[in-house]
Amino acid sequence: MTLSTVAGCHKRSFRWLMVILLVCLLPLPLAKAEVDDPHALPSSPAGRQGVLRNPDFEEGFSEVDGGAVAEGWHSWPAEAGDGQESRSYSGQPGYEPEVRRQDGLGRVRSGSFAQKQSTTYAAHLGGIYQRVWVVPGSVVSFSIWVYVWSSSRDDPDRSQMPGNYRVSIGIDPKGGTQETAKDVVWSRSLMAYDRWAKLTVSTVARGEWVTVFTGGQGEWRVKHNDSYWDDASLQVVPPAGRALLSVEEGERSLRGTGGETDAWPTADGMVGVLQNPDFEEGFSMREAVEVTVAEEWEPWWVKGTEEEQARGYLRRPEYKPEERSARGGEGRVHSGNSGQKQFTTFATHTAGIYQRVPVVRGSTVSFSIWVYVWSSSKDDFDRSKGPGDYKVSVGLDPFGGTSGSASEVVWSRWVQQYDGWVKLRVQAVAQADQVTVFTRGQNGWRVRHNDSYWDDASLQVILPIGETARLAVGGSVPPIEQREDEPAPSGEATGDLSPSSGTPADGLPGGAGHLVFQNERLRLEWWRASDNLSLEITVPSRLEGELALWVDGNLVARWAILVVPSDALTVAWQADGELVGSIGLQVLDARGQLVGEYGLIGERAAEY
Repeated sequence: MTLSTVAGCHKRSFRWLMVILLVCLLPLPLAKAEVDDPHALPSSPAGRQGVLRNPDFEEGFSEVDGGAVAEGWHSWPAEAGDGQESRSYSGQPGYEPEVRRQDGLGRVRSGSFAQKQSTTYAAHLGGIYQRVWVVPGSVVSFSIWVYVWSSSRDDPDRSQMPGNYRVSIGIDPKGGTQETAKDVVWSRSLMAYDRWAKLTVSTVARGEWVTVFTGGQGEWRVKHNDSYWDDASLQVVPPAGRALLSVEEGERSLRGTGGETDAWPTADGMVGVLQNPDFEEGFSMREAVEVTVAEEWEPWWVKGTEEEQARGYLRRPEYKPEERSARGGEGRVHSGNSGQKQFTTFATHTAGIYQRVPVVRGSTVSFSIWVYVWSSSKDDFDRSKGPGDYKVSVGLDPFGGTSGSASEVVWSRWVQQYDGWVKLRVQAVAQADQVTVFTRGQNGWRVRHNDSYWDDASLQVILPIGETARLAVGGSVPPIEQREDEPAPSGEATGDLSPSSGTPADGLPGGAGHLVFQNERLRLEWWRASDNLSLEITVPSRLEGELALWVDGNLVARWAILVVPSDALTVAWQADGELVGSIGLQVLDARGQLVGEYGLIGERAAEY
């Protein structure tokens, strides 16, 4: 039995934390679907639940009436409406692959190919779609990047006199293939030219299939109405007690999501979902043009007295989008195209942004975000000279309040670092059905530039014990209930952690550590390299309990486990940018008592 934990760091170090548990069950013959009609469902699913086929558009294209569409996808050109019989109003775009040329040009976000749809001197409404097999009740989040060039001229780098081209994406939670169906949940439409923009939409699956759609609409008959689509992504979080199935090569297996999740379905919608975490989904003006804040986020600041503000203290900062294209492509954006900027000139501020997120009461919530500070008495954009004592932190209100000054807010420690990106993290236990995440920037001196830039936020929600998805050999583990009179895990090991002979394990690079911990209840053996580790748990008798994962002294995930003598549990961790030495693992029994552990747990992490 293998439990593999993977943390990716495309936009954040722990943007997704997924546990993959492969449990071999009875052989199940594959049912190969012979489907002539692309709108027809296969009679028996083949493949993996929750897996989007060909999301990066690198697996080839197939001919369709309107050109060529990426494998695994289908086109949905809209038919002409009444009074639109003319070809210029046909509403049917052409589809073709966009190819990155040898000189590097070509509107492809990554890899070599993207999906292009376009019309010339015509309006259109169309896109592509794909059906995905899921567990009913799962929270499904679909995202994709899009680039729009809509122009009356031929300059390929600039949309001149554009055709009012808008883009959006949608999900049909029932798995239908009609984009006009009332069940389709669409994202807001976006009009953005000559840059890559990320679209995201989420909903709860209402059947065993969902359908994801892209949509592009050019309203005016300009010479070029082109959109380019690349790097799609699908996140599927099954409801409690369920795991994702895969059907391939004659076997059926489970792929569990464990107890840590970015989303959770409820009767009222989703919980644990941070909206617009990468600041790519647009900005809007609030009370004044100087307060332009990312969608789904709200500004907050400490307002000084009239006398303080007249002297330049505790003023409201200006909020603006920071674009990568600023200053010749040197805009302060951690990833993607946009971030949130706040600043004052010759004045101080204590301010930030916040967002409320619904959660399950009792969940452990971890919030993180990247920040860059430039605080300077001079105009050298690359260096803070004579800084203004600028500090940053992040906070969580476990009661869901919206005041950054409230005593209930749990704040991370202050960090003061200039001219470089730093990641801030804070953790708290939800005391209500919603929590509020805060950023905070504060300067003490009224220097010329007091600027902070925020990007790539992340929220990790670990459901309370008894709420997590259950994974086990041969079936589900019954819920683990911690008795009220039982103490919480102490975090202290039950035996000495003693190194073995110290020789590197086979298959790992030189210098990898090989350590063994053993007591009467289990044996932990691990191999550690600079960027990965693996852990094997063997037991002399059945062990039912939990596996807890710690990073930088913070509990970030936990899963119910069942280990039997004949089937060892193996955990593989790919650090991907995180220090392996910052990782800790604990094994607890069904009553929450510590059985064994490895690495840095809780407050001990701060000592290293």
